Amino acid sequence: DDLEHATRLIFDIAGRALARYRDEKRRWGALDFVDQEVEALRLLRDPKVRERLREDIELVLVDELQDTSPIQVAILSELSSLARHSLFVGDPKQAIYGFRGTDPRLMQAVVEQITTSDDVLDVSWRSRPALVALTSALFVHAFERQGMKPERVKVTAGLVDEPPGLG
Repeated sequence: DDLEHATRLIFDIAGRALARYRDEKRRWGALDFVDQEVEALRLLRDPKVRERLREDIELVLVDELQDTSPIQVAILSELSSLARHSLFVGDPKQAIYGFRGTDPRLMQAVVEQITTSDDVLDVSWRSRPALVALTSALFVHAFERQGMKPERVKVTAGLVDEPPGLG
């Protein structure tokens, strides 16, 4: 009973704080980042805006797809539906914005819904061969437990020799 009471109290306080925050933003005529995202999505769903944008948007390029939140995915979906071409790039192994509502499983769901190509960039040209081998071996096993196929995780080194001057 105490735990239930405390939980309800916390949610009540949080609800009141959010309502007060909303009211203060209105009073000041201010928007926060989430407000901007919500407004962008609303506009992208407006038929007049869509008609106008369809004429102008040739290409939508998205990098770091793994770090998009659900509302950002909705925005990107609307934009890509207007564009003649879209290219999305991401790596769920590099997802670092969970505190903002991102989730590597969201990226995978997006990939499954929107892709016509499931290309995997499986060569690293940036890192030391030994480091690529180590992280690839670790990640294959770690992410396989999360439901990712090894061929989507394994990376090989593009560099044959250790670059000079790395120390």
